[in-house]
Amino acid sequence: MPSGVGDCGDCGLSQNTDAIVLPGLTSTSREARRFEKALEKALRGAVKGTPWRAKQGIVFRELDSFFYEGKWDLPYKKDEKPILAIKLCVKPMAVDPLLWDAMNEPDNHKEPLSFRAWGWFTCGAPSLWEDVIENSMEVEEYASEIIRKFDGAVPEIMQLLNSKPFSEIAKQAYAQNDKWKMEETIVFSLLLEGKEQEAKEVAGSFVHHSMVEGKSGNSFIDIATSQSNSGSFVDNLISKLKRGEL
Repeated sequence: MPSGVGDCGDCGLSQNTDAIVLPGLTSTSREARRFEKALEKALRGAVKGTPWRAKQGIVFRELDSFFYEGKWDLPYKKDEKPILAIKLCVKPMAVDPLLWDAMNEPDNHKEPLSFRAWGWFTCGAPSLWEDVIENSMEVEEYASEIIRKFDGAVPEIMQLLNSKPFSEIAKQAYAQNDKWKMEETIVFSLLLEGKEQEAKEVAGSFVHHSMVEGKSGNSFIDIATSQSNSGSFVDNLISKLKRGEL
């Protein structure tokens, strides 16, 4: 897995079946859970005195109106060496509040920053950077190296964010199968960019796909699917935006 900014697929944590949990140990469920707990604790210590925060193994921060979410996978073997993969997912801070208001969930505004990573009603964050840690080390050293690499990645990501509209970044991630809650992110990013007609068209295509696939759930796309006209649903969101209600 090469280092660098780009679209690196689904940004959910995976459980690699070849994971080795500590140097010299073979992977078992018990060892995997022990490693996860140890690294979660080590990350809470590693973020002290930095702009990052940590909760349940996720490292996160707000910077220049964007939410950064750092994740890691269990180490896996490569040429008998432990490889720990890490990634940063990013989204505009403004997209989640739009979703909460559209979903009539005002109490979500009161939730802590970590809710944007763990909350049920949240927009997806495309994975924009990935790297690996190849050296065998203690858990505390892993945690420090993760934070060091995340710090180093931020300027690269900021350059990407400044190079194109976020809706384009999210659409590219979606096209490369990074689809976790990405439909909402794309539509709300388009609305924030003032691209109202495109937002309606994109929402309509998502709704059509949802209907064809027979999907159901609690996303705003699913609510739009239940409307007689998906365009009218997005029109309502646009009206609320213009009135300052979202």
